[in-house]
Amino acid sequence: MPWYNSNSVYEMYFWLVIVAAVVATTRATTVSTGCTNTPCRKILALHGGGQTGISFMEQMGDIINRAGDEYEFVFANGPYGNDAGRLWIEDPPGGKGQPTTDPAWDVESTNLLDSVVSENGPFYAIMGYSQGTAAALSYLSHVDAGTFEVAITFCSYVPSTHEGIENRIRAAAPFKIPMFIYMGQLDFIIDNCQSNVYGSLFSNVTRATNPDGGHEPPAPGEPTFDMIFNFLEADHTDGSYTPPAIKSYEEVDADCPNFIEVILQLFWPWLVGLVFLVFGCFACCWRCCCTKCNGKGQSRTGTGAEQEMVTD
Repeated sequence: MPWYNSNSVYEMYFWLVIVAAVVATTRATTVSTGCTNTPCRKILALHGGGQTGISFMEQMGDIINRAGDEYEFVFANGPYGNDAGRLWIEDPPGGKGQPTTDPAWDVESTNLLDSVVSENGPFYAIMGYSQGTAAALSYLSHVDAGTFEVAITFCSYVPSTHEGIENRIRAAAPFKIPMFIYMGQLDFIIDNCQSNVYGSLFSNVTRATNPDGGHEPPAPGEPTFDMIFNFLEADHTDGSYTPPAIKSYEEVDADCPNFIEVILQLFWPWLVGLVFLVFGCFACCWRCCCTKCNGKGQSRTGTGAEQEMVTD
């Protein structure tokens, strides 16, 4: 009797097809939410470093659902990295302490996005998260004005470890495209000063800051979540939309909490609890040790007394 049967062969083929589909989707240039209510406003979405188009689409689920069928999100895969995690800009070869100077360091990303825009456009907006914000900024310095009508970024930063790219960006600034910039004040990966510098490169900027937000896009229930759609749905051509005033902590020269301060603010309840736990354990051990020592002392005393009684 053979080691296999027809059912096991079909099952093997089924899983091979599934694996092949997953790999093919991961390696594809883009993945889209589709458009059911044409014509849709298309948004080109750029994932964070180490993500893929699919993982970013999953992370953006609440925003996609809230946007509804009037918007189509096209998630592109960065050309660098591997199937487990893609990148838009590779790190400097010598580490971040030795910035690159080549203005075309991210040329593969530029070429890929050119193809995506040509094949899937026109796009209403470009959207980026984390490293995707640096890629979006770099791409805006490359394309003609009007390629996108608005831009949205979450946890933004200028790629300052790539001086050639940064110089190209600053040469094209200030950008006139309406820009929405979200940041969380508890983001310990991209600090607020980096996002503030990013915002200073735009002449028409809407800032949205969550004092309790970290390194992720806004979630439902946060005021900044609804601000995304107020911005998306506004008419930015007739003067009817007015960006909110920039807060003091959103200014380019604002003081920003450092990494240690953010970590302490995030985890101080657990740190306090840990201190009490350690103190409690220490006190308990000390009490137990003292009890044992006293017990041994009493035992020795008793033994001595008994010996004295025997001697008498």
